[in-house]
Amino acid sequence: GGFSSASSEALVVLSRDENKPTTLNSADVNNPSTCSGNVNGGGKATIYTTADGTLKEPADYVYFGPYAYDNLRVLAGNADINGDGVDDLVIGSDLWHSSAGGVTVLYGPGENTSAKGELICDTPEVLGATNSDKLGYSLTTLQDLNNDGCAEVAIGAPSDSTQGGGGSITILWGWQNTPCDGTVCCPTQPQVSTLKTRA
Repeated sequence: GGFSSASSEALVVLSRDENKPTTLNSADVNNPSTCSGNVNGGGKATIYTTADGTLKEPADYVYFGPYAYDNLRVLAGNADINGDGVDDLVIGSDLWHSSAGGVTVLYGPGENTSAKGELICDTPEVLGATNSDKLGYSLTTLQDLNNDGCAEVAIGAPSDSTQGGGGSITILWGWQNTPCDGTVCCPTQPQVSTLKTRA
């Protein structure tokens, strides 16, 4: 699927331990001062979008992982998490917050008509409950399971301490970050359900 209101396809390159420089090149991105500060080893997602199969440089969108040396590990897309009609991207890392782990959702934006890229930051996160849970070790997007207009995400946590360290699968239910104008609406905040995998 795409990752913007104008694209039909997207290519995402995940550089797991890429550094975020202190200063970004204004020739490459429109908003170089956004997401200020350097982050060593946090990882980077480079997102190319296209409606006709043509990719441009620099990439349309860039996301840097927010935690030093807790690199990005997995990603999934092709699902509209917030129900706005544009596919979103979910990125996870089982290393975040002393390996409590977590995932973040990059909402699919409007069309980037500039020749430069756009930085994405301040994205919503869902984190593991305790250290070493490793939430975000694996993930996949799902279809809209409860027919509210927002897709869901399944997230693996192989060492979930609330399940005696035996692991779990968390369902992250889609939610809306904009006002609902329909008769069936998604929740306004992230909600989760946890499935135990073994004793």
